[in-house]
Amino acid sequence: MKRVFFLLVFSLGYLHAQQGLHVGVTGGPQSTWLFNEHDSNEGPNLDYQPRWGSNFGLRLGYHFTDFVGIESGLLYSTRGQKYKGELDYGLYGTPNAKADLTALTRLNYLQIPFLFSTGSDPSSTSAFKFYTGPQLMFLMGTKEELNIKNRVTNVEWKGTGTATSYELVTQIPNLPAVTDKGKYSDSKYTKFQLAWVLGFGTSFKIAENMFLDLTFRFDYAFGDAENKEITIIEQNGTAITTNQPKVWDKLESKFKETSNPNAPKRPQTMNVAGGVNFGFTYVLGSN
Repeated sequence: MKRVFFLLVFSLGYLHAQQGLHVGVTGGPQSTWLFNEHDSNEGPNLDYQPRWGSNFGLRLGYHFTDFVGIESGLLYSTRGQKYKGELDYGLYGTPNAKADLTALTRLNYLQIPFLFSTGSDPSSTSAFKFYTGPQLMFLMGTKEELNIKNRVTNVEWKGTGTATSYELVTQIPNLPAVTDKGKYSDSKYTKFQLAWVLGFGTSFKIAENMFLDLTFRFDYAFGDAENKEITIIEQNGTAITTNQPKVWDKLESKFKETSNPNAPKRPQTMNVAGGVNFGFTYVLGSN
């Protein structure tokens, strides 16, 4: 065990980088979460489920020395949250019935990081690397899905939504489906967020000036991922101001709109992600 510990510490001491211009590609899977205190307090009515997204793109950096550098790039990131729940109230005259809920929120971003990176010893074949810094996040697209089914009556609700509109279809057995549509005055998810990035891992030298990177990457977006100030325009043209900007009118919990000015204000939603990135880097103008 002592030998393993010694080798680990020794390897971390060999920080890996190379002076010059760094260009490359990177990408990988990431676990993404939208944490909200209100949703967390719903218990079995609304449980978080693992949601896997990805990020991929181009990297561009410059190492002033073999130890210190800066890095930026363009990343396309798929994020969001998945939910599952058991609604413990009845619908349509069935007070003891339960309904099963599944839902998915997809958020796509263009991310521009500005990172400080460390590294050294270009002759090392493999070594530890570290980077951290701010990141700009621009919302590029939104898609939401909702499915609810009453176990007794088999009444179903199927919802779909974007950043600016929604559609909810109610299907009662043996009756025509009823569709409720609406739109929003603005995007119900924040169009821009500032995040902080932290990453660490290993870089392998695979050829002259060419490196294979394996890193763990985490980011946390500051502020609220949701836009709490939107107005909902329902199908009949009535405007409703809400402090809980979610698609699903007349439904439970996260999926319920409200025009009641005395309703508790929905807390801030945290947008976080973490995963594994694989990449290739080529160094131009090394010393």
